[in-house]
Amino acid sequence: MSTLSVDAPVLTPADEVRATPATLPDAAVTSTIARNPTLDAARALAAIALVWIHTTQSSFSRFHLLGRFGTSFFVLASIFFLFHKLGSSPTLTFGAYVRKRFHRLYIPFLSWTLIYLLIRDIKRLATHQPLLDMQFGRLLAGVSMQFWFLPFIFLAGIICFPLPALLQRIDKARLLLLPLIIAIGVFISLTPRPPTPGLDEVTNYFLNSAWVFAPSIFWAVALAILYPLLPPRTRQSPLLALLGIVLTASCIFYLWTIRNSVNPLPSLPRTLAGVGWLLVALVPYRGRLVTLLAPIGRYSYGIFLVHPIFVASLQALARSLHISPAGWLDLLVVALAFPASALLTAFLASQRWTRWLVP
Repeated sequence: MSTLSVDAPVLTPADEVRATPATLPDAAVTSTIARNPTLDAARALAAIALVWIHTTQSSFSRFHLLGRFGTSFFVLASIFFLFHKLGSSPTLTFGAYVRKRFHRLYIPFLSWTLIYLLIRDIKRLATHQPLLDMQFGRLLAGVSMQFWFLPFIFLAGIICFPLPALLQRIDKARLLLLPLIIAIGVFISLTPRPPTPGLDEVTNYFLNSAWVFAPSIFWAVALAILYPLLPPRTRQSPLLALLGIVLTASCIFYLWTIRNSVNPLPSLPRTLAGVGWLLVALVPYRGRLVTLLAPIGRYSYGIFLVHPIFVASLQALARSLHISPAGWLDLLVVALAFPASALLTAFLASQRWTRWLVP
């Protein structure tokens, strides 16, 4: 599987949540989410899964499906927490929210695009590769094409920012919007993207990817409306997490059954897999695995940004040693690249002059 795969993690730190908690009828939901380490653990596992997608080059490539819940999960979490704040995140005006999102998402996107462009140009001097075509679409998809997600989630957040206040004003009537919200999500997931003749290849790549994961936005809004209606005991019940695991596993299994079809990666099961994983993340649990993974999950955004450096370097080293792609090599690359990415992210975040690169 190429490192330019469509699936890429989107990191949604707690302070991404900026809207008024419009659909929360009680404080229990906010406090539960704020004290829930499972969310960070779920981010860590989603980040590992997505590094796996961008690593597999051997016969293990068919197992890339195991990570196909990650992108949708990060979209869902980002939009869902517009409605249900994490911790003591302040309420911002629309203008302040746009500025903060721009600094946290788009500036790092541009910065890492330039970093990868520089790395590519240095590599080009040794390998005699052609110059990269710097089309307008690079401002949306970047140099490393998996970066398309950052502008996407930036725009999605801006579009959805007014929704919590709007739903609060219509109060219980928002339940009447649920069928429409779900119907639009289903329609997009089952409909090919409208053609856009004349656009460059990179821009079309961004639009294709955005269309695939746009239903996740609608699932997030629907879940944000329904979640406060659940009894507090249900919101904290392991049965809710079990339901999420079953949903995610069922969607991945379905993708496995159609992996050799004409359309092996349809939007609907991929985005619903993220719904399941978000349900898992919302249930508070303090087991040993959660305690171990939660600190790593806080660095998932940085891991997304830096892991191509380690993945590509390790794979290039293997080629120079004339090591053919193999399952054991894929596992080794993930086992080395993921912790290396986490350590580099932690280092960048700890330094005064580089912490802005790692939101």
